[in-house]
Amino acid sequence: MLPALPARKDWIFALAYGLAFTWAIFWLWFGIASGISEGESPLGVFLHAVAPGAACLALALSAIYSEWVGGVLLVTAGLLFGVMYPLIFPHALPSVKVFCELTLSAPPLIAGLLFLKHNRIARTITR
Repeated sequence: MLPALPARKDWIFALAYGLAFTWAIFWLWFGIASGISEGESPLGVFLHAVAPGAACLALALSAIYSEWVGGVLLVTAGLLFGVMYPLIFPHALPSVKVFCELTLSAPPLIAGLLFLKHNRIARTITR
């Protein structure tokens, strides 16, 4: 059972969730579209979608259970993607590297930082 989300409307909270889930759904869609465009079997399309999409969706969902844990996981994923992508693809064009950094590592990093900021503010208010 999912815990109840906070009742108060908070723009930091809404922005963090919106960014995290938009990022996760984009990569889920990207995996499905990539598998279909490569002519994969239904199992191949499923695996193409699971690889990027399920991992990203799990990171976004982790923030529902705990803003702090979700924030730390999203920041870690953003930093890891940001560092590893240029190392894995060193000969990619600079424009491709910038695009991938903006779509792969920036959203979880920003969403994670917003979750951590919101968590800190919420703890201060409740004291």
